[in-house]
Amino acid sequence: MIDERFQGKGHGKAALHLAIDYLKKELGAKEIFLSFVPDNTVAEGLYEGAGFKKTGEMDGDELIMRLDAD
Repeated sequence: MIDERFQGKGHGKAALHLAIDYLKKELGAKEIFLSFVPDNTVAEGLYEGAGFKKTGEMDGDELIMRLDAD
């Protein structure tokens, strides 16, 4: 999460890409999952921009997305 004062400056996007790279390179992840509240269209756009796709599944009230990390 990025503090509200620092949102909209690319920090979230940079952090997401660093996390993806770490999971792939250091941990050998083949797929990565995350979830978000459906109302959060900004997060949805961020995740889709990074290549995540909706799985059609829910975790409680959150939508699940998956990234093929190969």
